[in-house]
Amino acid sequence: MLWAGAVLTALLGTIASDLAEMAMDRWGFTPPPTIPESCPGAEFDDAYGDPFRRVIEEVPLFWARSTPSVLLVLVLWWIGLHRGRPGLGQAAARAAAVLILLATCFRLPLIALDWWVDPGCVEFWGTVRRSEIARGLCTAVSLAFMLRAASAVPGIPAVPFRRGRGWRTLPAVLAMGLILSADTVPQWTTPPGHEICRDGYVLNASVSASGDRALSFLCAIRENRAMPVGLTAMSDQELLGYVRREVCGVIVRDDREETRRFLDRTGIDVTAIGDPAYVCPDVRRKEKADGKRAQAEYRREIAVLKERCARRTASGGRPVRRVSEMVYTQYGVIEGGEEGGRGPAKTVVDLVEVAPGSLVIMTGAEEGHACVTFEAYRKVPPLRTRGWEQVVEVGYRSPAGSLAFSDGDDIDGRAFGGFTLAGKGSYRVRIHVRGRDRAIAEIAPPDGTEEYLIMIYPGTGGKAVVRRG
Repeated sequence: MLWAGAVLTALLGTIASDLAEMAMDRWGFTPPPTIPESCPGAEFDDAYGDPFRRVIEEVPLFWARSTPSVLLVLVLWWIGLHRGRPGLGQAAARAAAVLILLATCFRLPLIALDWWVDPGCVEFWGTVRRSEIARGLCTAVSLAFMLRAASAVPGIPAVPFRRGRGWRTLPAVLAMGLILSADTVPQWTTPPGHEICRDGYVLNASVSASGDRALSFLCAIRENRAMPVGLTAMSDQELLGYVRREVCGVIVRDDREETRRFLDRTGIDVTAIGDPAYVCPDVRRKEKADGKRAQAEYRREIAVLKERCARRTASGGRPVRRVSEMVYTQYGVIEGGEEGGRGPAKTVVDLVEVAPGSLVIMTGAEEGHACVTFEAYRKVPPLRTRGWEQVVEVGYRSPAGSLAFSDGDDIDGRAFGGFTLAGKGSYRVRIHVRGRDRAIAEIAPPDGTEEYLIMIYPGTGGKAVVRRG
C-alpha cells in the first residue's frame, strides 16, 4: 500500500499542476501593481534554472513528476530483499529523494525568496507559482511514502516517523500557505484599447516607469503575434512571468540552434517579441555589457583612424598650434564659431559658409567621422595644393578671438580652439579637401573617407580665392 501511495501521489502531482496552470483569470483590467526592478529568485531561475528544466524534460526518470524514479526504487528495493540486502532499497530511496527534490522542486525556495524580498515579485511567476506548489506538495507526499515503504522489510517492523521531526516541516508549510495567499492579489490584463497600446507608444522615450515598460512590452507581444494564442490570452502577470522564466534565457544565450528548437517546441519566435530588456534583467545586463564592448571597440577604431589622420593631413609646415582629430560631421557640417558674431553669411563653392563669428564647412557625408587637421599660424603659411582635390581661401572676422570647432559626436560639448592667435580681428582661412566627392557619391562612406586641412592665420581682405578645384 505504501508503494501504491508513492506512485499514485507522484502521478497526482502531474494532474494537479496541469489543473493549476488551467486556472487563469478572465480577461479584464485593473490598475497594475508596481513591478519590482529586481527579483533575485526569478533572476536566479533565469540564469541557472535551464539545466534543471532540461533534466526534467529530457531524462525519462523525471517524467510524470518522477514516477519512473519511484518505480525504479521499488524494483531495487525488491531486488535487495530477495538477495538479502534490504539496505539497497533504503539507500536508493534516499538518493532518489535528494535527486528528485533538486531536479523538480528547486523553484519552490526561489519563489519563497521572491515573496520574502517583495510580494510583487511573486506575480512574475504567474501560473508556474501555483503549479510548482501543487507539484511540490504531491512530490513531498510521494517521497514520504517512498522513504517509509523502503524502510519496511517483511517480518521487520517499519521504522516509525519520529514525532519531533514533523515540527521541522512547519516553516515550509507556512511559507507555502503564504505564497498561496498571494493569489488573492488581483491580476491585470492590458486591454487592446488602453492608451499605453496606442501606435508608437512602445518606442516612445517617455516610457520610463517599470510598469509602463512592461505594459509596452506586452502590447508589442500581442500586436506582432510572436506567441501562440494560448499564451497571449494569459493575464499580464502570467505572461510576464512566463517570458521571464522560459524566454529570457534563450534570448540571452542567443544560440541559433537553441532558438530554432525553442520555436519548434513552443511556437514562440524569440526574435520577434519586442524589446525583452523591459522585463528581462539578464537581457538588460547583456545589452549594457555589449554596449560597453561596442563603445570600447569604437574608441579603438577611432584612435587608429586619428593616428592615420595626423600622418596624412598635416601640412609639413611649422604651425604654432596643430590639432588632428576625427571630427563627427553631424548634419553634414564641421561647425566653427564664437560669440558676438553678426552679419550675413556667404557661401563659397558649396564648401564653406562664412560670416562674422561663424565658419561652417559643408562635408560630403550627412554624418560620420572626417579626418581634420587644424593649424594656426602667425603669418601666411606656404601654399601647397599637391595631393588635395580642393583648396579654397576665405576671409573670416573674429569678434572675440575665440574661434573653436565643435565635435558633433561629443555629448559633453568637446571643442577644438586656440586658433585665432592674434585675438579678435581679421583672419584668412585656407581649407584643403580630399575625399569629399567620394563621400557624396556613396550612401554610407566609411569613417575617414573625407580629409580636411584647415589653416588659420592673420590676414586682411574678405575675398574668397579658389586655389584648386
